Amino acid sequence: MSPPSATSQIEIVNTSATVPSISRHPLSTVTHEPGLTKEQAKGPGLKLPTRTPLEDKYAEREYQKGRLVLAFRIFAKLGFDEGVAGHITLRVSGG
Repeated sequence: MSPPSATSQIEIVNTSATVPSISRHPLSTVTHEPGLTKEQAKGPGLKLPTRTPLEDKYAEREYQKGRLVLAFRIFAKLGFDEGVAGHITLRVSGG
């Protein structure tokens, strides 16, 4: 790949523009499930599952590789399997 041809520096200008908050937008609480009120649609928020790391580094590595395989299968099922659309990176510690 050839090096970039741009040689001039771009000056960053502070415009003091504010980014609107999505959570305050009226459409952010639109219910997509029938029978839910706006308060029920807001819910408690996203709770991600947590797990304790495995004691054996090789078992941890196998677990992470298995999860990576599942992620690739989900990407392929959703049509993100060509080019950089299917690029997933996982850093496995310990080699």
